[in-house]
Amino acid sequence: MRPNHHNRPSYIEIDLGVIAQNTCNIKEKLPAGVALQAVVKADGYGHGAIEVARVMAENGANCFGVALVEEAIQLREAGIHLPIIVLYPEPPDRAHLFTQYHLIPTISDLRFAKQLDEITADNEKIDIFIKVNTGMSRYGPNPDEALILANEIRTLRHLKLAGVSTNFSSSDNGDPSFSIEQLRRFSAMGRELREMIPHKLIMSIANSGGVLNFEDSYFDMVRAGLLLYGYYPSKESKRIVSVKPALKLLSHILYVRELITGESVGYGMSFVATHDMRIATIPIGYGDGYPRALSNRGKVLIGGRRAPIVGRVCMDALMVDITSHTNAGVGDEAVLIGPQGGEFIGADEIAELCGTIPWEITCGLGPRLPATYIHKHVEKKAIGVK
Repeated sequence: MRPNHHNRPSYIEIDLGVIAQNTCNIKEKLPAGVALQAVVKADGYGHGAIEVARVMAENGANCFGVALVEEAIQLREAGIHLPIIVLYPEPPDRAHLFTQYHLIPTISDLRFAKQLDEITADNEKIDIFIKVNTGMSRYGPNPDEALILANEIRTLRHLKLAGVSTNFSSSDNGDPSFSIEQLRRFSAMGRELREMIPHKLIMSIANSGGVLNFEDSYFDMVRAGLLLYGYYPSKESKRIVSVKPALKLLSHILYVRELITGESVGYGMSFVATHDMRIATIPIGYGDGYPRALSNRGKVLIGGRRAPIVGRVCMDALMVDITSHTNAGVGDEAVLIGPQGGEFIGADEIAELCGTIPWEITCGLGPRLPATYIHKHVEKKAIGVK
């Protein structure tokens, strides 16, 4: 993430103490022997991968999951030494990066495996994972084909099959039927695979929804993503682990004007005043990743109270109605995501207004936004859940 060297009035604030507590709470929920893979792809879901990874490593994470080799390299160059699993297949011409940076690939076919085997030094053995399709239909062979692939990998002398993984497609939608079927398929394949492979294999299917809703899906390792950052994947998900959002999106009022009846606000004249009003301009917009879909719909916290967005969210600014905020003025803090006073606006609330998911909201916060990090004191022991 970018430090706020020049004090831009709009920025992200991440509480690393909250990240630490969330990690502890998830880790404590897992039975002994079950590893926690902390997923830090997409720059740690918009929270800053390097900063959150360091804290997660200190609070129970056993390894990290990323989507791209570049994300893994960034962690390695920052001094992150825990195992890093690249969760999705890569083309064979990038195989050398896995040996150079000591990364664990996930494969879907034999092409990458053969290339990796060819370039690996004689005295080295590289761990790999196979991605299996149990119903997501995105990457990986079906279970019967995965068994064939695993057997072929056994013939490659520089590779060791460390584990197999698959993805739940709907572990958080309130209907468990297909997730149960995916678990059945994955378990059946795992039993056959363990008979074939002499060493211990890691099996992994549980994402954040799996952690919350399917405790029999933990197997040897869970892959927690959104949950680490403080959000539950859906309203239907069980709250068996206590987590709290760590990200706050802040700005400040830069300009205030008096609006008279009949005057419009913003592009397209989508808002026209029906009475005299006070309008505040806040210097943040969709160029920073704040959704334009919140035009005339979203809310901003000012003085611990909600102020409605009026007019269209612009690329670099948005306007809010502060008529009832009689003491509000230039320089006052405006919170777009997070707490202020006794109020709270969550990424999940924004996502619902936009017809999307909280992952997209936090991941979409743009590179123009600098970030600051705080680390409030937290208890290392997990918080109890009633």
